[in-house]
Amino acid sequence: GFYLGKSGVIDHETKNKMSTLVLMFTSPALCIASVTTIKERNDHLVLTLLLIGLVLYLVLPLIGWIVATTLRVGKDLTGTYACMIIFSNTAFMGYPVVQALFGDEAIFYTLIMHMPFNILFYSLALYLFAKDAGKGSKFDVRKLINTGFISGLLALLIYFLNWNMPALIAEPLKFIGNITMPLSMIIIGASISTYALKEVFGDFRMYLLSIIRLILIPVMVYGIVSLMTDNQMVVQVATIIGGMPVASMVAMGSAEYENQGRHAALAVALTTIFSMITIPLVAMALGI
Repeated sequence: GFYLGKSGVIDHETKNKMSTLVLMFTSPALCIASVTTIKERNDHLVLTLLLIGLVLYLVLPLIGWIVATTLRVGKDLTGTYACMIIFSNTAFMGYPVVQALFGDEAIFYTLIMHMPFNILFYSLALYLFAKDAGKGSKFDVRKLINTGFISGLLALLIYFLNWNMPALIAEPLKFIGNITMPLSMIIIGASISTYALKEVFGDFRMYLLSIIRLILIPVMVYGIVSLMTDNQMVVQVATIIGGMPVASMVAMGSAEYENQGRHAALAVALTTIFSMITIPLVAMALGI
């Protein structure tokens, strides 16, 4: 992806269209298809996953506000920095990584745990970006009805209705969904290629943010989830996702505001680069 971006094969418009393809089609297909990988029904576990997600997304905004205040980033970036802590890259990096480490079933676990992601992003995050930029932002409930939310809801309905999805539907969904892993990695590489390394590595606060986002947050997630379940796979999946870089959606959502968009994009690039080191370290610490 980095090479294709630098060589001009993937330009800005192509990257944006590829991102839309992943967000609107391949990732939702992967999420819905993940239900078919569940070997044994465990309603208690699914409800626990929903509860874990609720707790995490209640705690993370508080942690985000503390981090933004501690780093003294200024009123015009407080909300943006908080979002960098709250939202990890669950789709573009999270799904491919947990699929590679744990198999397809882990995608379903990740999907359920991070159901609040889309709701919180399209309400709180978009409001904070606009507030940082000094512009009013009216809450639009229609934004909550998006492909991420719908695919998650469908996956839950299919699970609880115990619907045996016909192969005629399941196999195409899996086939399309499996494109997510290579396509996501290519998009991330192409995104990083658009920034000069001097610009990416030039802000010392970004290093502190990276340490918190990539190391301290997964440690916190490990502690919280370990108290809520003794299922080691769930603990490991939650911790790995907790250690993902800043969500690319943070950069996309703030892009219309120059200062906020620039800082968000640099944070996505820097944390993604560092995550190539920290994700294997977190996995090793978990004994994976």
